[in-house]
Amino acid sequence: MNRLRRGHLKTGDRFPSVRQVARDFGVSSLTASLAINQLSTAGWVDVRPGIGSFVTVPPDAARRRALTIGVVEMEEHREHLGLYGGVSAPPHVPHLLSGLRDYFPADSATFSFFGYRKGELARPGRPLEVALTDRAVDGLIITGPITPVEADFLQERRVPFVLCHHTIPDRVASKVLLNWPGAFDALLRRLWAGGHRRLGMIHYRWEWPEDAGRQDWNPPAHLRRLGWGEVTAEDVVEIDNSDGLQPLAVYDAAVARVMERGPTAIVAFDELIASRVIRYCLQRRLSIPDDLSLAALNDLTPNAHPIRLTAADAVVGLREMAREAARLLDQAIRGGASQDTTSWIGLSVVEGESIGPVGMPQSSGAVDSLRGELADGCRGENNGN
Repeated sequence: MNRLRRGHLKTGDRFPSVRQVARDFGVSSLTASLAINQLSTAGWVDVRPGIGSFVTVPPDAARRRALTIGVVEMEEHREHLGLYGGVSAPPHVPHLLSGLRDYFPADSATFSFFGYRKGELARPGRPLEVALTDRAVDGLIITGPITPVEADFLQERRVPFVLCHHTIPDRVASKVLLNWPGAFDALLRRLWAGGHRRLGMIHYRWEWPEDAGRQDWNPPAHLRRLGWGEVTAEDVVEIDNSDGLQPLAVYDAAVARVMERGPTAIVAFDELIASRVIRYCLQRRLSIPDDLSLAALNDLTPNAHPIRLTAADAVVGLREMAREAARLLDQAIRGGASQDTTSWIGLSVVEGESIGPVGMPQSSGAVDSLRGELADGCRGENNGN
């Protein structure tokens, strides 16, 4: 406590481990652990299991003013928090806010959401550019991709920012990345243990490589490295989301393409793609997981499906990501952060009922006979999209 009060440790600094505290003060590990827990209860230390402990309250906390944090989303049709309302809000927004509020007490920070169009982060006259010009925000947490030019724009104006999900080629920036590759591999191991060898995958062209922090990621090559030698490029379908969400017919066409290969299991990037796989199976009286096992890498609407998906726990992951981003941004605003910090947030896998042992795969001929029916149904469903 004296070291904290005297400023020897500052906000964002890593707090000594239980072992180190015990050694420094000549006490038992139990006593050291109890002392750290007391500091955590008093609000001086943020204990994060599996990551470490960090100083959260500096000696001059009472004199600090409240911060204004801008949360920046790439959203083609919304540019300000006022337009994120009710059920129209993206499903990840509440989880981000929950993580931010976990780090910042209610009276220490306020949050404003800003949307931007791809490549137009600080377009003149837009809400975000106006807020930056008026110095209405102390720092930014950016959850969408930005270009090197946009990063330079922010750095020239000395706006502290932390990236979530994404990296910037050839630029230095603090960033927090969800460990999607680790979760993906965990799902593959689960499928392999069930006897699955004929795998299909549907993912977004502009999401997975950036989220993984690897611009050169190649799904078929990655699968082969893990032992899935039978998987070819035809078993992996990309949905081009460079212009945002596509009509549902695009998703259904991707599902049909994968299903005609006769897989016993499919890995879908998110809950939207997974829901179209479920729809496809329901229409054809195929059972999940008896006829087809289904894994989802990302599921932010776990109660919206007729079956519970086996998926990475993105809800908890997003909260942890927001907490870590808040910590890095707070440190940057106070002038104590490295400008090239990378934090990885682990993702556990939630076991649902959508994965089972290998069943009887469909014949591709049976699927071909149904494609015309599927296309007709999609056209009717997507009128006006």
